[in-house]
Amino acid sequence: MKADFYRHAARRYLHDRHSYWVGVYSALRNQGRREDDYHYSDDAKNTFPRYNVLAAIGVELDRLDPDRLPSSDDVLEWLRVAGGAAESLFTGSHEPGSIEAEAEDDERRRFIAFVNTLPGAEALEAAPLPYRRTLAADEARRWRESILEAWELDGPDFWEPLRTDVVRGRSVLALRAESFLRGNEPSGPASVAISEALHALGVSRIIELREYGPEFERESSTAEFLYTGAEGLFFSRDLEWLIFASHEGVTTLGGSNVEQLRADWPELGNFVWDELN
Repeated sequence: MKADFYRHAARRYLHDRHSYWVGVYSALRNQGRREDDYHYSDDAKNTFPRYNVLAAIGVELDRLDPDRLPSSDDVLEWLRVAGGAAESLFTGSHEPGSIEAEAEDDERRRFIAFVNTLPGAEALEAAPLPYRRTLAADEARRWRESILEAWELDGPDFWEPLRTDVVRGRSVLALRAESFLRGNEPSGPASVAISEALHALGVSRIIELREYGPEFERESSTAEFLYTGAEGLFFSRDLEWLIFASHEGVTTLGGSNVEQLRADWPELGNFVWDELN
């Protein structure tokens, strides 16, 4: 199906080019210079705006629901519009004509040029990227209302990891946020154990809501249960479990995922910040 091919090809392009520019910026950081030296260098100014605008385009692209794609022509037009107009908190604020603004504009032009080659392109052989769909604002609001009601929360900000009771009979515990990291990567022991627990529970997709910024339905194996500057709330459509990554250095879990972790993760006790029941 052409529409699906166009969407997949564009996602792959954005993913690979974003990874490339993140790698370039990482190399600048590793040159041993002070942050002010590398972050404000011309090389850096020509780098970080590129991966920021690529990420913004990716968020808009993923508003296309892969299960309900429009016609191939409509998908192409969606991609072109996203390439030219997608913005985030980290884009669009640079002075016209600056290195940063030119870098953003260059990435937009390159993406749109790539999209324009797709009608005559051969199907990609690369494996599809994991499922991710950007939630519309109304859908995210409905999910937020549903999870807060199901777990008797006034809001995630008020779900303190110090509480000592269960929620409607469901277990709750808190893990130290650093247990989700291995170095700077979100592949720490807690990340691995929770991914395996969700797989054992048959969870393939989750909802990710954030304090601010884009919100997604995504493949569970790609979720990063971390505070990113925005608190995060993660759960599945049945609302039987949730994970709350807070700014307090604690990630709180509740429901069936807790029981699965207790059953399958012998090292759990080494990472518990405060077991709540």
